[in-house]
Amino acid sequence: MENCIICLRQVLPSNLPLLRSEPILQAHAEKHNPSKILFNHKVVDFKDEGDAVLVHVETGDGRQLVYRAQYVFGADGGKTVGATCS
Repeated sequence: MENCIICLRQVLPSNLPLLRSEPILQAHAEKHNPSKILFNHKVVDFKDEGDAVLVHVETGDGRQLVYRAQYVFGADGGKTVGATCS
């Protein structure tokens, strides 16, 4: 029966509000990348380079920066740059 529960957890979608999901995602991110989680940054563009993603951001003080990442996780509800994905 345990295998069925695990299987269902992988298939069922969730609609977890940001109030609940942000602490979970932040804890996971901090565990895997301590002290390198950035807030007050706005993603303005990104480009898939095949083996990496170039992420163009604007900081809270208006500086433009580019980060290279293995993957990008968007949790904005599709309201910003994520809506431009195809």
